[in-house]
Amino acid sequence: MKLSSKTFIFFSAVVCSALFAGLSIPLINGKVPPNAFYGIRIPIAMESEVLWYKVNHIGGKALLYAAVFMLLSNLLLFIFRKKVKASYYAGIFLTLVLATVFLATLITHHHASQL
Repeated sequence: MKLSSKTFIFFSAVVCSALFAGLSIPLINGKVPPNAFYGIRIPIAMESEVLWYKVNHIGGKALLYAAVFMLLSNLLLFIFRKKVKASYYAGIFLTLVLATVFLATLITHHHASQL
């Protein structure tokens, strides 16, 4: 059984959403100690361990909300897939992924700057 390009894109969105959600949970729960590889590494987060955990909690929540939004919006897109050309479908998917990550970043920076 061959998957259509739209079905493949939808399953890619599910995988991206699950990945974002999976990465966000340890950040929200304060399970990620300060490090150079994983977490929200902005200047304010590096000032102290307390700020690291606060900023990563905020960033983890923003990433989780982005994952949920991405999943729901791509589910809606998949429901209406017959009305959208495949090339547009791929562009909309990519735009949704980039927009959700960008918004999560903006939200994190905004709230972190107020700490």
